[in-house]
Amino acid sequence: MSSSQDNLIKFCSVANAGRILNQQELRWSAPNRFGDVLELKHDSPLAFTHGEMLEATIQMACSMIFAKDDPKGMSPLAKAIRRWRDEERFETPEEAEGVLSDLLVQMVDARYNEIQELIHDWREYARSVRICCFSGKPGNMLAWEKYGINHTGIALKFRSGDHEESNFNDPFRVSYKGWRPEITSLKQQLQLIVSPSNENHKDEFQGKLLQKPAHLKEEHEWRCFRYQATEKGSAPDSWYEDVRFEPEDLAAVYFGALIDPRVKEVIMRLLQSRYRRARLYQAKLVTGQFELELERIAPE
Repeated sequence: MSSSQDNLIKFCSVANAGRILNQQELRWSAPNRFGDVLELKHDSPLAFTHGEMLEATIQMACSMIFAKDDPKGMSPLAKAIRRWRDEERFETPEEAEGVLSDLLVQMVDARYNEIQELIHDWREYARSVRICCFSGKPGNMLAWEKYGINHTGIALKFRSGDHEESNFNDPFRVSYKGWRPEITSLKQQLQLIVSPSNENHKDEFQGKLLQKPAHLKEEHEWRCFRYQATEKGSAPDSWYEDVRFEPEDLAAVYFGALIDPRVKEVIMRLLQSRYRRARLYQAKLVTGQFELELERIAPE
C-alpha cells in the first residue's frame, strides 16, 4: 500500500544529473542492478534445503503431538495429530520422530514443489519490475553524502500527482527493519503446512523490495514501481528502462554545498532553457551544526 508523498528527491552526481536533465529521462532498474548485497534479487537462494524443511516439520509435529492442547485448523497435519493424540499412538517424542520421518515426507515433498513454483514466479517478477528510488527530504545529510557524492552533486525534486500520466503518482515508503526479507522463510512454510492459505503469493513480492536494514533508516527512501516484460534469457545488465518525464515534473533543483561553481553554472543554463518552472536552491553547511540550510536562489 502506498503512502502520501508529494515530493520525491533524486540525489545524484553532477554527471548523472546532467544526463537526466539533458535526456529528460530517469533510469528505472531491476533490483539486481542496485549493487546492494542486502537487496533481494532474482537469483537470491532459499535459506533452507528440502532436508532441513523435513527435519523442521518433524520437530514441529512432535511438539504439537505432546503439547498441552490439541492443534487447531483443518489441515491434513492438524487432523492427523488430533487423531494420534486421541489414539495415544506415541508414548515418547523419540518414538514419534522415528515414525514421522516416513509419514511426513510426502507432505513436505508437495510443499517443496509449491515452493519451486513460488521461486519461479519470483524470478519472473524480479526480472521485470523496474524501480526508481528517491528520498523524501532535500536536506537529508546521509543522502547527500552517499548519493550526492559528499555534497558535490545535485538533488532533483520531482512532483507526484502533478498530472494523471505521471510515473510518480504512486510512491511507496521503504520500511527499515532488523531482519532481511527472503523469497520465503522456513517459518512461513511451516505455518502453511499447519494452516494452508489460498492467498496469492505474488501479492507479497513488492513488499519484499520495500524493506531495508535499520541502520539506513535516515535515508527516508521512497520507491516508485513500473513493469517491463523481460525475456528469461536476457542479460541481467540490460534489466533497466530509461523513462521520459515531463519538464513540469521537475519541481526544484538543489545544488550541493561543495559543488564545483563551474558545473553549477552549466546546469543553471540548462535549467533556464528547459526547466524554467523549477525552483533553484543552494545547500549550505550550517556553522557549528551537522545540518544544511537550503537557500532559494534566482536563475541567472
